[in-house]
Amino acid sequence: MISKPPLDNLAERFCAAPLPESVCADLCATRRGPGRTGTNLMSVIEAKAVLGVILDDTIRDAEIEIDMANSEREDEKKASARLREDMNEIYALRGEDPIIAAICNRNR
Repeated sequence: MISKPPLDNLAERFCAAPLPESVCADLCATRRGPGRTGTNLMSVIEAKAVLGVILDDTIRDAEIEIDMANSEREDEKKASARLREDMNEIYALRGEDPIIAAICNRNR
């Protein structure tokens, strides 16, 4: 979860930002009132709620991607270990020393 100060800062900056000229807001958004400055689209409290949802989703998505990458890395490590074991079995079946065979195979 995001700490309050950065979220407060983001909400205040969002609300203080002027609307681009290309944005056509309805009359409600252009009315001045308590807590409404800058964009006048939302109060700081409303902006915090919206930004909280956006940022929580973004953080959750990033955490999922990191978990997936870590899982893939673990799968690759397991596959590599299985391959190493298989190669050692092949060397043993052929009567070769696995360490010497591995060194010789690197040079091919």
